[in-house]
Amino acid sequence: MRFYRTPGLHPAQHLYIRQKFAEYVQSEGLNATLINLQTEYCFHIDSEKDVPLSERDIQILRWLLSETFEQQHFAPTSFLQVRGYPYNFSATHFQILG
Repeated sequence: MRFYRTPGLHPAQHLYIRQKFAEYVQSEGLNATLINLQTEYCFHIDSEKDVPLSERDIQILRWLLSETFEQQHFAPTSFLQVRGYPYNFSATHFQILG
C-alpha cells in the first residue's frame, strides 16, 4: 500500500534547484529550460502477510501522514506524471505493531 503527499520539497528548495539548473545550463552552453518541477513524498506501507490493515489502521495512517489543512494534497495515487525513471527516490517505511 502506498500514499502520496505533495509537494515533497519546500518552495525554497524548488527555487534552489531551479537556480542550480539555470547555472548548469549556462555553464555548459546548453539551450534548455526547466518548465515544471513537481515533487512528492511516497509513503510505502507494509504489514505482516497474515495481518492486513484494518480500516481503522488506514484512517490513522491517513491522519498521521497527511497535512491537516491540505487534504487535497494527499492521495493513494501519485500526483506526478512520470516520464522515464526518476533520478532520485526516497521512501519512508512504517511498521504497525499490533
